[in-house]
Amino acid sequence: MFENIICKTFFRRNIGHFKTSFFLNWVKKKEHQVNCHILKRKASTTSASEWVNKDIYDLQTQSLSTDINNEPISSTQSSLWRQQRQSGELHVHTTLNVVVDQHLAKQNRSLLGREINNLKSFQSELWKSKDTLITQKPPRQLTELEVMAYLSASLPPQYAALHNVFGEIALRIPEFLRRSGLRLFDYGFGPALGAIACSQYMKEPLHALVHEGNPFMHNIADDLAHQYQSQTDIFAQFHITKLLPFSTEGTFDIFVLSNRLNEMKTDGEFYSFLRRIWSLVSDQDGLLILVEDGSPRSFQTLSRARSFLLKKSPNTDESNTSSKVHVVSPCPHDMECPMQKAPSHFKSCAFTQHFYRPVWMREYSKYKYANRSTAYSNFSYCVLRKGKPRPPVHDYLSTDGLELASDDLPQSFHQWPRIVQPVMKRRGHVAMDVCTSKGCLARYVYTKSQGTETYRMARKSKLGDAFPISPKTIIRYYHSHTPSSHNLFHSISPCCSPRASYQRPGNDSFRRRTTTNYMIALSIFALGVTYSSVPLYRLFCSKTGYGGTVNTDNTRMSAERMVPRNEARRIRIKFNGDVGGSLDWRLWPQQRELWVLPGETALAFYSAENKSDHDIIGVATYNIVPEQAALYFNKVACFCFEEQRLDAHEKVDLPVFFFIDPEFDDDPNMKNVDEILLSYTFFQARFDKQGNLQTVS
Repeated sequence: MFENIICKTFFRRNIGHFKTSFFLNWVKKKEHQVNCHILKRKASTTSASEWVNKDIYDLQTQSLSTDINNEPISSTQSSLWRQQRQSGELHVHTTLNVVVDQHLAKQNRSLLGREINNLKSFQSELWKSKDTLITQKPPRQLTELEVMAYLSASLPPQYAALHNVFGEIALRIPEFLRRSGLRLFDYGFGPALGAIACSQYMKEPLHALVHEGNPFMHNIADDLAHQYQSQTDIFAQFHITKLLPFSTEGTFDIFVLSNRLNEMKTDGEFYSFLRRIWSLVSDQDGLLILVEDGSPRSFQTLSRARSFLLKKSPNTDESNTSSKVHVVSPCPHDMECPMQKAPSHFKSCAFTQHFYRPVWMREYSKYKYANRSTAYSNFSYCVLRKGKPRPPVHDYLSTDGLELASDDLPQSFHQWPRIVQPVMKRRGHVAMDVCTSKGCLARYVYTKSQGTETYRMARKSKLGDAFPISPKTIIRYYHSHTPSSHNLFHSISPCCSPRASYQRPGNDSFRRRTTTNYMIALSIFALGVTYSSVPLYRLFCSKTGYGGTVNTDNTRMSAERMVPRNEARRIRIKFNGDVGGSLDWRLWPQQRELWVLPGETALAFYSAENKSDHDIIGVATYNIVPEQAALYFNKVACFCFEEQRLDAHEKVDLPVFFFIDPEFDDDPNMKNVDEILLSYTFFQARFDKQGNLQTVS
């Protein structure tokens, strides 16, 4: 299969048989090296998938060069970077898919579709809202139809978000999910989505307790419980409850809080609820997982909860009584979220997960693009670990330069900058906005000069990735721990720490002299632009075809472009000739029109006659109608802008050799252009004292 892909790729690029066979031999040699290397290491590894991935990554990263500090990029770094990007497209779990489909089949299709549209409209209003607390009517018990509409529209995106979050946990703290006897409490608006998503990454059966207060949602969760209780390899226990337990009844190793924070009406209720769920998280290495949708409003609510639980919120006067709490993901730090005081384009710290839409989701939805098979889940999340402090900050690479073992996660991985905005790919460099381990936002720039592998990794990165390599340039920082007047981005700075803002005293005369120099330089620049505007405009028109000027770009005159496209439509070329001013000449085309294909060369002739009794020198100019077609009208040879001397009563033939660029047929702006007019005009030419040609009318 791998060889077939390589063959197709090379044949698409028109690589010859020799290069293809040479590359296939190289591929077979590398595959043999991989197999031999795997067999040698197979006995010393713990998991089949781990040693396969590690050995392949080791061979793939042997060609990695160096980063900006001339430090080698370890295979561990490259492997972790690749693993965090392997979320890909996921499906809703089979058992969950079947149970929900059975319940949806019992509903009226038209009523369910109408309720889904109402739900989409309501969610759109909440997405645009900037209030951190809901201002709608008091909550009520949802009906069965409303519950089914919610599941049909929102269950797959929520499951995809939770699946992505647990995948991040499995990557950052894999030893946690390998423990046996883990107790999980799922407190989310959905039938045990957190428990099911967590079970996909567990090595041992999970003890799950799911809260469902709605009776209709409770029935669906009961059906799921009956299905999963027989699958002892996934769940050791699977129970449903309608009440939130007290801390005296025991604590949980994993507490999943999904899409519930926005239900609180007041700040007091909000912080009281957070205290209660925090007491249910085990003090001996417990996880609290907060997941909300990716709207700015939900992110603000999630950020308030994060600050409160880390004892850094300004809304509470509680002191930081315990330092053994840290953020596992996505934040690389435990300080105040820099998004709170960031520039306007940082609306929220939200991430995406691609997923396949189930058949029932496409069947009952009536909104636009409802029939698409895939979609994106947009969400914000925060994973807090209780009972363990954050690993100490180290350099990106080990000090001894040795690669770490496959099972030993490097501590620096927890401090890798997190990409919080879409990666900006430019020509020759890549820019990304990241949240750093120092609690600030920065823009990192990576260039080709840092090495092929580093540049490739930067271009392949996406929103939500943790990127391990030091940048070549940090073009600006966004400070979140400085006064509001200094909170705008500063110029290049070597660190994220707040810096004093001051103005160096200067001499008034020096300032006036500097201003005068700037004004003089600006005047000279304006004069130069004015002097060169005419030739620059002519050059611009000749290159772009603007204003009906025929394109004279020599790079478009290659022989490869002079190949007729037989499947394209023919273009009608009409010809026109005229003389300007008092020139006593006559100019006319020998043919009225020609029909040509894009890429087909054509030869046309004009005739010029001097009707006067003395010799005259003339110069011709040209134009194309319509103007946008001038970009594709290429003249190989013509008589324009050349001195044409005609004796008295002399008559000559003037050739024009041209072709229409093949790209003409691919341009949507040329779709309705079936006719092009080529017009020539002769003017009388005179010379100044320096011998320069002057055109007079």
